[in-house]
Amino acid sequence: MKEFNQNEAKRDSRWYGVRAGHTFQKDKELTGLTCSLVLRCGDCITCRLVRCRGKGVTREELEEAITIALIVRGSITITHVRRAFRFWDDLKKE
Repeated sequence: MKEFNQNEAKRDSRWYGVRAGHTFQKDKELTGLTCSLVLRCGDCITCRLVRCRGKGVTREELEEAITIALIVRGSITITHVRRAFRFWDDLKKE
């Protein structure tokens, strides 16, 4: 997967309105991850995983978000799901 760029994440946050509000930031990031998996956008998945990690998302919360993506899009997402779990585990090592 492409290396994550912090500047791109800041720009995306401004453009797409990911800011404090009525919905918890962690929930917004998990929703973004689910959508990214459904769309099968590798760079988007990487960005969301890094942001989820920064928001304190647990493995269990991650698994729930991924399960929703699998329900919505089906087995076509499995390759991206595997990559997401590998990247998540690599983030934990850092």
